[in-house]
Amino acid sequence: MIKSINIAFVACLISFSLSAQIYEITSIKEVLHYLDATKKQIVVFDIDNTLLCPAQDLGSDQWISNLIKEKTSTGLTNQEAWEQMLSLYCHIQKFTTLMPTEDNLINSIHQIETACNHTICLTARSLCLADLTLKQIFNNNLFFQVPEIDHTRLNLPDDSIYQDGVLFCGNNCKGLVLIKFLEVCHYKTTTIIFVDDKLYNLQAVQKQLANTNIQFIGLRYAGCDARIARFDAQQTNQDLVQFLKLHPLTN
Repeated sequence: MIKSINIAFVACLISFSLSAQIYEITSIKEVLHYLDATKKQIVVFDIDNTLLCPAQDLGSDQWISNLIKEKTSTGLTNQEAWEQMLSLYCHIQKFTTLMPTEDNLINSIHQIETACNHTICLTARSLCLADLTLKQIFNNNLFFQVPEIDHTRLNLPDDSIYQDGVLFCGNNCKGLVLIKFLEVCHYKTTTIIFVDDKLYNLQAVQKQLANTNIQFIGLRYAGCDARIARFDAQQTNQDLVQFLKLHPLTN
């Protein structure tokens, strides 16, 4: 009996993994393996720790995530923690230079762009960082755009916009933002390939697409995993103190 239950459980897991279509990649170039010229495909990229990252931990995704975790451990909700940290995060980003996560990233993106219909970015960054984020992307010679759409604001609980190839989520779920974007812009596609370093973001988009006719392929980018694992909270706190001495945070 136990053996038959185990076999059934394994079969269930295999079935789920096949339907989930979430895979792990260690380089952006691997996205090419999932492209099909016979289908209308759009490739959606996360930004932080997927396409770009700072040279240091201060201002990084792992740094702000650690601060948010500390705040929520005291009883704050995730949104409340973000509201407390947003001004500091935005302030530091003004002085943060981002670099590609891989040496050959620009070439890989170019190959992907020529092999699919469109490429865009989907980031959890708030609207206050929109102009700066676009500048950081352009400074790295990365350009994303759906030609038919220039700029649109999405009607969601938290403000969200699409601007110059980037969807800014704010506190909204990435899956909800992407679905709303497709609805508002009447954009038709057969397949969405979403690349993100966080599994829960991939699952959020997958859930939103479950009741549509759009095929979903989620790619969890693991190229920055080693960098994230080396994060030193104590050292970064010291770096923050020194940073604020040089660049004081004002209201």
